[in-house]
Amino acid sequence: MALSNRIHVGCRVIGSHGPLQSNPNARIKRRVRQKVVGTVIRASGTHTWDVIFDYNGETKTCRSGSLKIVPNETGIPLPEASSQFSPPVENGDTRTGVVEGSRSNSASVSI
Repeated sequence: MALSNRIHVGCRVIGSHGPLQSNPNARIKRRVRQKVVGTVIRASGTHTWDVIFDYNGETKTCRSGSLKIVPNETGIPLPEASSQFSPPVENGDTRTGVVEGSRSNSASVSI
């Protein structure tokens, strides 16, 4: 599915709103902000959005020009991402999400 080019409530965004870090370009001494991923929680005014960022859980009001839309799965740590798509499996094959002895005609999901 193609990404929409408009910011809306619930979409995932990325922007330079994190803590200061040294510049990746060693010739430039000015520090830059780390790019962080967050979720838009509400519109705050004209071209401004309230975003809750993943790295610290704080909400910040950001201008839409400083945000870029990213896929919904972006920035989710791997253990949390895998638990969203398949429930934890006990005494079974963890790669396919199917418990031994319960295989049927239904398709299994591979991770």
